[in-house]
Amino acid sequence: PYGRKHAMIRHFDRAVAMDPAFPQALAYAALAHQMQSTLDLTVDPSEDFSAADELCSRAEAEAGDDALVLSIAAVLREELPQDDDGAVARARRAVAFNPHNHDV
Repeated sequence: PYGRKHAMIRHFDRAVAMDPAFPQALAYAALAHQMQSTLDLTVDPSEDFSAADELCSRAEAEAGDDALVLSIAAVLREELPQDDDGAVARARRAVAFNPHNHDV
């Protein structure tokens, strides 16, 4: 419902709290916050947008060559700070690391 954290966000936030360096949890938590903000399911979209940006940065810092994290970061970076060139570079890097992954 409007103004409350969606269950998906609560679960991802819990996963991040359990392992703050797990890049896939960070990336999916960022995506969940961004989706909540974009879909206007929150009282303060800027709060979720900021959380998404911070979580995405942490995910990228931990990702190494994790193609799934890089592909999520590519999607988020295209929208969050409007970094189209950086988003494309991340997407290409993700595909280079794992070209046969459907999610990538």
